Amino acid sequence: MNLLDVKIRPSFFYYLCFTLYAISNALTLTNFRNIENLYIYPVYLYVRVFCAIVLFIIIFSDSQIRLKLFFLWPLFILLGLSTYYSGSWNFLLLVLFAVASNDVDIKRLARFVVVIYSLILAVTSISSKIGLIPSYPIVGDGGLVRDPMGFTHPNTFSAFVVVVCCAFAILRFRKFEIVDALVYLFGFSLCWIIAYSRTSSICIIFICFVSFLFSIGKTERFFKNIYSSISVIFLAECVASLYLMVYFNSGSQWMNMLNRALSGRLDLANYFYTNFGVLPFGLDYSKIVIDYNGYTSFVVDNAFCHLMLESGYIVAVFFYAMYFYTLLRTKERSIYTYGMLLYVPVAFCETSAFLVCFNFSLIAMFRLSKGSLKNVSERSFV
Repeated sequence: MNLLDVKIRPSFFYYLCFTLYAISNALTLTNFRNIENLYIYPVYLYVRVFCAIVLFIIIFSDSQIRLKLFFLWPLFILLGLSTYYSGSWNFLLLVLFAVASNDVDIKRLARFVVVIYSLILAVTSISSKIGLIPSYPIVGDGGLVRDPMGFTHPNTFSAFVVVVCCAFAILRFRKFEIVDALVYLFGFSLCWIIAYSRTSSICIIFICFVSFLFSIGKTERFFKNIYSSISVIFLAECVASLYLMVYFNSGSQWMNMLNRALSGRLDLANYFYTNFGVLPFGLDYSKIVIDYNGYTSFVVDNAFCHLMLESGYIVAVFFYAMYFYTLLRTKERSIYTYGMLLYVPVAFCETSAFLVCFNFSLIAMFRLSKGSLKNVSERSFV
């Protein structure tokens, strides 16, 4: 067999880009970034440029995908403006990964995610314990010490655990056995005992519960009702997040209690809104001096507020509408939108819910927006 005659499919480069992007992004969230000789941030920049170029080539080399560009070129213009003004590549890369995903197997992406994030969890945690990288414990409510295990924050450690559980649920789509319960129990224990992340622990309980529901469901109406109900929850989360971002008042007893339960997320979102506002195409916070309650950079862990503040209200409103529309239009059990379903509660407490390297099911928004979601139902992949 002549190796020169072997044709490499575009999907190979797609998976390569996704793997590089996921690894480089993940490393910026660990204290490996403090090791200068690793050049974590320059490598992350080069990887994003490489991914953008390769994904554009995949898009323009596929005649079926090129047809989408006729409808999506206004979106790419808006994305370009948002990326320029905000300095954030997140939404641009999300759209590129989504549009270029014609021949992509969602279960293969799930396998990559389980392996990548499990290895980074293990390597980072071990490295912090043997002193290879630092770990900075945080004292929480009641003097409880939260160990970030070598990550930038305990909530970051727990976010990695959540993404592994979510990807595992996609691999085990419509199956729920003892092994599934044990995996979710282990993930819950890591979040609750080590990171003491109440929100991530609740998210894993939600993933476990929905996985169980999908394993016992039999009718199309059953699954349609689940998607409709959770799409309403998504909409409620969106409205509540933006309302609290604008109108948060620490003098309000219920708002203050909710803010404490969410580890100060509401206060931070309100601070950035009050001081910097919401712009059409976002704001590059890396160019702004920030000093608030010990934070020196842009930190807003509510995904709805983060997207609105960083990428601007034009991109944010479009994204909210597409996410809601995709969930609402799903008429039967769909493995492609399953991950979007699982990540709905995560969006209220973690930015990772709207990042394609974590919530890779986001590619369903653009893959499915042109027609019926039945085109990529369970039958297509099992």
